[in-house]
Amino acid sequence: NMNQRTQGQVPWAKWTFLIGLSIFFMILAFFFDSFSTILRGLLAIQLDPSVLTTDYLVVGGIGATLWNSALVILGQLFVLKLNRNYLPGTLVATVLLVGGFAFFGTNLLNSMPIILGTYLYAKLNREDFALFVMQAFLATTLGPLLSTLAFVLDISYFLSIPLAFVLGLFVGFIIPALSPATLRYHQGYTLYKIGFVAGIIGMVMVAVFRMFHFEINPVSRIFEESQWVLALILAVIFLFTMICGILLNDRKLVGYHKLLLNSGRLLADYDVLYGTGLTLFNIGTMGLV
Repeated sequence: NMNQRTQGQVPWAKWTFLIGLSIFFMILAFFFDSFSTILRGLLAIQLDPSVLTTDYLVVGGIGATLWNSALVILGQLFVLKLNRNYLPGTLVATVLLVGGFAFFGTNLLNSMPIILGTYLYAKLNREDFALFVMQAFLATTLGPLLSTLAFVLDISYFLSIPLAFVLGLFVGFIIPALSPATLRYHQGYTLYKIGFVAGIIGMVMVAVFRMFHFEINPVSRIFEESQWVLALILAVIFLFTMICGILLNDRKLVGYHKLLLNSGRLLADYDVLYGTGLTLFNIGTMGLV
């Protein structure tokens, strides 16, 4: 609306940026792999245990990984649109963060049960799911727990997959209940608010697995090829983001010094405080740095 525009927030630009990034990834994938190779890679990614550090570029290839990230981003946007969420800077950051996790641990299969669990929490508490959607997305950081339970432990898939689904519902359900308490520990001085509580939940779950003699061993599968190609892709994305940011800010950087002087302590939403243009410029700048 016009009031948001005069305050520097441009909702359509944020949606266009995120959808455009997803489409860019999907098109770019075909420069690396064929359609059939991408499909096989996507399936391999969905069925991988995804324990840290599992690089999806190794598991499914560059094309499939780009598609996985694009699908995870679009899946989040679909959930936001379904719930008629406004898209503040905090949610833009969340969608991008989870899209980044889709390169090494998050996929549609291990993230959707967690989001559904948070949705059930909201409904059972007669609250609007829009209030918890950011927590739901960030809780998908525990997706590898679901993948491990489903595809690694030495039990039948007929039992392990339903158990993984229930575990995802449980994780998504308890995250909103626990996360407000953890904010008091760090007083907003860390941006990874959900990471703190997710780490605690993860440690507890691993301890439970060990009680039943199921060991989760860390792995290290790191992609070591075509580094310059990936660096070039990122540089192009961030440079384009900076240019778009300047254009949206009336071709000026007026006010950027105020953003740099902000402490960033939660909840400091740069999009609300300084506008979409400067926020996109800041994303691009940090990416290039």
